[in-house]
Amino acid sequence: MSELMTRRSAQPGEPPAPLVPLEVVISTAELAWRSCRAPQYQAESEVLVELARHLLRSPAGILEHLADAVMRLCRGGSAGVSLIDEHRGEALFRAHAVSGEMAEHLWGTTPRDFSPCAMVVESNSLQLMSDPELHYRYLADLGPKIFEALLIPFTSGARTVGTIWVVTHDATQHFDAEDGRLIADLGKFASASYRAYVHARLNRGESGSRAAECSPMSAAAALDAAAALDAAARELSQQLGQELHWHVQALSDANRERLESLIGLMDGLTAVAANAATPAPL
Repeated sequence: MSELMTRRSAQPGEPPAPLVPLEVVISTAELAWRSCRAPQYQAESEVLVELARHLLRSPAGILEHLADAVMRLCRGGSAGVSLIDEHRGEALFRAHAVSGEMAEHLWGTTPRDFSPCAMVVESNSLQLMSDPELHYRYLADLGPKIFEALLIPFTSGARTVGTIWVVTHDATQHFDAEDGRLIADLGKFASASYRAYVHARLNRGESGSRAAECSPMSAAAALDAAAALDAAARELSQQLGQELHWHVQALSDANRERLESLIGLMDGLTAVAANAATPAPL
């Protein structure tokens, strides 16, 4: 069994048996009927533009900014980005970014086959959990109690590479459908940013670290992608300067279209990186 995330370090051990079946803590269907706040397109648009600028300036730190954005927009107590990783030949989830009350668990791990992230990846869909500690009892050792957890998987190309998650530590705080929509949009940004993140970490000399273990590319292939990623970043920077240097004044269809255009630009960055990382035939 993989290491379990603990308060300060990952310690080996078998997870305790669940107190209730998994279906008892799954409450995704409640998002459809819970009272829902109005969409905050202005705040979302501004956050996405801010994230795009962080991606251009420092792709190695983009997941930290993404976790901050998820926590802020979805009103969570903690949020993070966990990537499918490997340790001593065993697959697991490793938290590459954590914001909020659980920030001390950065780089902590949870089992690949028995964790909220694992369930979300297997379902390949957005999921809401209520009192997840009743099924995943080891979560109770992490510190602040988790009342609700909202998670979504994200991909790189056709492969699922991780999850974005946000949790509440307040019994009166409940996620709604708007939170689901927001985290889904941010999942698209995570997909578009993933290869740039991995490449940047490898390029900083971390090829023997966790970053290399989680990457579907070899270090050499990632470095080969540098020129294409740099060109894509310059193009994105130009687009931001020409098309996205604005402050939203009202909630309108035009603003929503610009938001979708930004997500499209991120998808384009992923495509360029994927093509560049494919070895040329000899």
